Amino acid sequence: MRVNNIIKFNLETRAKELRWESKSMEDIACTLSEESGQTITKSTVYRYFESNDKIASQMIEKNDKLKIKVIETEINTIEKRIEIIDTLLKIAEQAQECGDLRVAVFLTSCYGSPGQP
Repeated sequence: MRVNNIIKFNLETRAKELRWESKSMEDIACTLSEESGQTITKSTVYRYFESNDKIASQMIEKNDKLKIKVIETEINTIEKRIEIIDTLLKIAEQAQECGDLRVAVFLTSCYGSPGQP
């Protein structure tokens, strides 16, 4: 694959500046050609920005997938913690029923009262 002339002649920053100024593809091509002394066509400018847009959208998609994975992991961690706390509260309830108040008091002081979520 051939290297885009905007990249080849190190005109990326200037091309992006012109795009931010809402210049047309044709205006960007003319300005880059004049400033660099190289022939930069409208299609070269179009292909450069199209390629950048594709890369940017791929990065956004990957970032969104990563965010989803992090959220799912955090939800799983929270669910596991809830299970552990529920188990400890059941143990505290059983300890209280068996008269082992030390275990019941210790667990309820850490995780809440037995029988309550």
